[in-house]
Amino acid sequence: MRVIAGTAKGTKLLAPPGRDIRPTLDRVRTSLFDILNKNLGNAIFLDCFAGTGANGIEALSRGAKCAYFVEHAPKTLHYIEANLKKTHFLEKGIIIKAELPRDVYLLPTGIDIVFMDPPYNFTKWEVLLSRMQEHEIFSKNSLLIIEHSRFNFPSEQFPPLKKFREEKYGDTFLSFYS
Repeated sequence: MRVIAGTAKGTKLLAPPGRDIRPTLDRVRTSLFDILNKNLGNAIFLDCFAGTGANGIEALSRGAKCAYFVEHAPKTLHYIEANLKKTHFLEKGIIIKAELPRDVYLLPTGIDIVFMDPPYNFTKWEVLLSRMQEHEIFSKNSLLIIEHSRFNFPSEQFPPLKKFREEKYGDTFLSFYS
């Protein structure tokens, strides 16, 4: 796993051994950030279920102003911090230890781009996104991107957000909302 483009291009990221986490595949991340490219400049990026932090770090490498990394597992929190140090983004990355949807109140408000890559068996979409709306996590023109499997589609809308695009990569899907 590596940073694909931007100022930290080519930096190899650290990940725990085994299959405890499921990082976004390089080809999916490449496509995602090619789509987001025009929206990244000075954006505030929220990486929910961050794992190793690869998606938030990619956003920082491509020009995001700052990135928040939300993760609950202590084992992976260490890897996020190590990867931020390795890419020299420690000052632009804020790590939040939180379990979603329970700890939504710990998240910052006014986020420009929210990316979620929960476990593929995650089913609490409505609860999570409802709480995020209540706590004003999204800015007026926020983008929400959810990575999910073909077996677990999130809803077509989370008012006021509606799905406007969907991309398929084998069994992996990216759903885009605004």
